[in-house]
Amino acid sequence: MLSLERTVGSSTTVLKNAHVWEVSSPLPVSYHNRGGHYLPAGFAGRRRRISVEVHKVISPFSETHSSSSTSKEDATFEICYVRILQCRKQLDQTVINPFTQNAKRAAKNIEKINFITGSRRSKDVVETDSGDDTTVEAGDTDRMTLMQSFRDNDTHYNVENRVVEHPFGTDWRAKYKIQLRNFHIVETKKNTVSIQFEEKGKSTQREFIFDTATAANDFCEIIQKNKDLLDSRAEQRLRVSLDGIELEQGEQLTLLFDICSGSDIPRSDKMNLSDPYVTVRFNGKKIHRTAYISRTEDPIWTLRKGSLFIWTVDSLDLFRSHDGLIFEVKDFDTIGGNDSLGAFSISARTLYRWNGERREFSLRPLIGQPDYKRSSKIALRVRRATDHDLRFINEYTSVEKKAISLPSIGAGTGSALKSLLTVNKKREKDGPSKGLQVYRVRPGPDPKRMEDTAWLTSHQIDEESLKPSKEWVDIGSGRLGKIFVEIIKCDDLPNLDTGGSLGNKTDAFVSMVYEDCVAKSETIKDCLHPRWMPWSKRAFIFNMSHTSSQLFLGVFDADGPSLSSHDLVGRVSVELSNAVPDTEYFLTYNLYPTAKCPPRDTNRGT
Repeated sequence: MLSLERTVGSSTTVLKNAHVWEVSSPLPVSYHNRGGHYLPAGFAGRRRRISVEVHKVISPFSETHSSSSTSKEDATFEICYVRILQCRKQLDQTVINPFTQNAKRAAKNIEKINFITGSRRSKDVVETDSGDDTTVEAGDTDRMTLMQSFRDNDTHYNVENRVVEHPFGTDWRAKYKIQLRNFHIVETKKNTVSIQFEEKGKSTQREFIFDTATAANDFCEIIQKNKDLLDSRAEQRLRVSLDGIELEQGEQLTLLFDICSGSDIPRSDKMNLSDPYVTVRFNGKKIHRTAYISRTEDPIWTLRKGSLFIWTVDSLDLFRSHDGLIFEVKDFDTIGGNDSLGAFSISARTLYRWNGERREFSLRPLIGQPDYKRSSKIALRVRRATDHDLRFINEYTSVEKKAISLPSIGAGTGSALKSLLTVNKKREKDGPSKGLQVYRVRPGPDPKRMEDTAWLTSHQIDEESLKPSKEWVDIGSGRLGKIFVEIIKCDDLPNLDTGGSLGNKTDAFVSMVYEDCVAKSETIKDCLHPRWMPWSKRAFIFNMSHTSSQLFLGVFDADGPSLSSHDLVGRVSVELSNAVPDTEYFLTYNLYPTAKCPPRDTNRGT
């Protein structure tokens, strides 16, 4: 019987009791092992110890929520694990099963032991870990991954304020830790017990041979006793997790998530920066994935990159989950697997009470994954989704799906063909401008002077663009003041469309963000020096809430119906805190594709 303490994150667990048996664990003839055939245990010499442990978990909420009515003793629950330990004397050798299809491949570059003769043949590289998850056949990586998911990383315990590395003795090392809900007894014959490990729809079987039939029966009785307590322990865990929160019958929780950014994201290889993206899982099922951000240690996810998503879950299911919501950051690779860069979990209580504030979470390595030893963090915002949020996400998703369903080649061809057939400049043959180069006024002539403003010289277009705007869009909820913004012109924009020599050029529009509102100007098609006319949608009144708020402007090339299909030309932020009231400014800014501080690439127009 053992009584140990250890700390897991912000929770403390006390090992109340542990029943330990030493067994033989023969190799399966096939990793699938559907027939239940194993090699003789004595040939392989695979000795294991099995420990059935009951842990008392002390919830961190008992300390961090002192005002709660829940006492520290009440804020505990029990959980049962089955731990498999391996003899350390076996760690410097690997037993090769000659009946598996990949025996030759598995035997390369390791110290081999012939399981019949016991003879050794040394190689340059010695594998340091043998056993249950290494005898895998070709095409059976799922089961190998299953066993690796049970890897035990608990290497140190606190026993009476002393750090103990080997609580089960220096000759044994804990290798696997399986929750009792994933551990099933399939069959018992005398002193032999067949076991099935199961998780996330995957399973594999193993056989344990006890020294006596009595020991095998005792093991089965202890397992069954703890199985009978699973439901009551689950209810106790739920009560601790709720800690006074009263859920309504059938309550549904609909949350809006904003995956904002990451910082100090590690590299999965030394040559290149990572291409990080985030996956979100609940109870093993993926519920969201962002797009990847190319080659960066400090990614920023936007709407276009999948930063926003809405998730609806039964509140009771959320609080009953063992791991909460798991966020994992991976490095996208075109060829090969996507490497894990770290993960973190968010508890049900945190999600339930989150009110939209920005929080950062540190990345930690998953079991079996490398520890990059970086101070990597992911920033999130979460709050209850409103009806407006639901409508916005649904409309955005439908537009995205519609854009994906459109044939991109045909759409691009039609747009280019329309540009080729549209004449945007000509030489005037008569009238006051006879002989002069005139240009089509875009997005269209003044509705009150159709004939006079359909075609103008470049000088006339500049003059018209400086006249007072005729229509203003008043937006925002602020009451402190008003900011009047007019978009007049852009110059020297790059051509982001193909076929520029034939007339297919950037279709420019300006998007503005100020405090709680977003605005968009009219689009000027096929023009690298666009001018917005006084009668077009170019003038906006932003209602101010804070004097220190910045105005953000981005120039885009309009492409297709999708909000995410537009190409960024450049961006700029306008500092308004030094602006003098009742003063008109005519401002010109260089456009850059990034908001990073200088030195930056050459500007992309003004």
